[in-house]
Amino acid sequence: MAAIASAGTGMDVNSIVSSLMNIERKPLRDLDKKEQELNVKISAIGRLRSALSDFKFATKDLTNEVKLGQYNANSSDKSVATATATSVKTSEMHKINVLALATNHRMTSNAFASPDAAIAPGTYSFGVGGDSFDIELDADSATLADLKDAINRSAENTGISAGIVNGEAGSYLVLTSRKSGADFQITATDWFTETTPAQNAEIEVDGIRATPSSNTPNDVVPGLTLELKATGETTVTTEADKAGMQELMGAFVDAYNNLSSTLKTLKEGDLQGEGTLLNVESTLRSGFFSSVEDALGNTRTAFEFGLTFDKEGALSLDKEKFNQIVDQDIYKLLDFFSADNGFANAMVERVERFTDLEGVLSNRVDVFNAQKDRFESDRSRIEYRLDLVEKNYMNEFTALDSLMSQMSATSNYMAQQLSSLASIGG
Repeated sequence: MAAIASAGTGMDVNSIVSSLMNIERKPLRDLDKKEQELNVKISAIGRLRSALSDFKFATKDLTNEVKLGQYNANSSDKSVATATATSVKTSEMHKINVLALATNHRMTSNAFASPDAAIAPGTYSFGVGGDSFDIELDADSATLADLKDAINRSAENTGISAGIVNGEAGSYLVLTSRKSGADFQITATDWFTETTPAQNAEIEVDGIRATPSSNTPNDVVPGLTLELKATGETTVTTEADKAGMQELMGAFVDAYNNLSSTLKTLKEGDLQGEGTLLNVESTLRSGFFSSVEDALGNTRTAFEFGLTFDKEGALSLDKEKFNQIVDQDIYKLLDFFSADNGFANAMVERVERFTDLEGVLSNRVDVFNAQKDRFESDRSRIEYRLDLVEKNYMNEFTALDSLMSQMSATSNYMAQQLSSLASIGG
């Protein structure tokens, strides 16, 4: 508001107009308040979306049969062999007899005076596992170390690692196959001799002989990766990792309860009266009561697997009941939770109704933003009107001040004239 200096009665026109405009601006303050309320709601929906996303991620872990149906493999003698369960889903016991370990083929050169000892320039040919490559050395770069570097740097070298070892008799160039087993034998020039033969591992599993090329075979016992360490016997057993499975289920329970707590907080606070919250709550809660049909036509609900609600609506897991199901029929549990049409995938779909880009929450935010856009249009119209009102007030009160000044001057003049007439008459 432009300040106008009073040249009349001394009326504070600026202060009067400012007070009146403060009243006139109430619609703008109302718009600010409504816009702030919408911003609070949009932020609250963001918190709800975050809680739903956390629940979705915890639920997606249950869709992974390998992750949910965890199995541990234990070895009775870890110095002989250990094992890792990868996809096994049954309790098994296997006797492992390690007769020989797989070895990487190794060849060693003749002794040289030092790594910098000169060797004949020319072409050196090498091979391993059916692949071969040539190394060309010219006279300016023909030392033992140069050959080592050229082997390691060759783009065609797919299977040989070269290194230099300094021993009592001199320096040796050592070639080692990068892969173990009889199929990866090195071929080299005639001044290399074999120091370690290439051989497959030799094991007996439950009396059945196998000769894997690696000391970490993953195909001798399906679902198990063995790590052979020394000759000898050990027993490998597999069993369900109940603690790990309970941890995944516990994360799911915690995520749901956190979501439930967030819903309650928002219902009592920033999203009070917002019907979307009831929609979320009823949609997800009903998922626990929905039946899932397995391949045999049996229908089950989540409560058969140890999940339960208390009277306050908090979700929990009955670990004893859960463990019984794992012991009795883990496949039934995995089929219920992890199948394509199982509980977890169905629950993820329920969550995505709200969290997807075209979901309920995005649509609700769009509604709020549309309201904010309308507020901006209203604000522009109101501010334009207020500018006119303010100018009108300034003109009116300035004119009033001028008029009152003129009236005051006229009054003073008349008073002076009357005073003069009175003195003449005396």
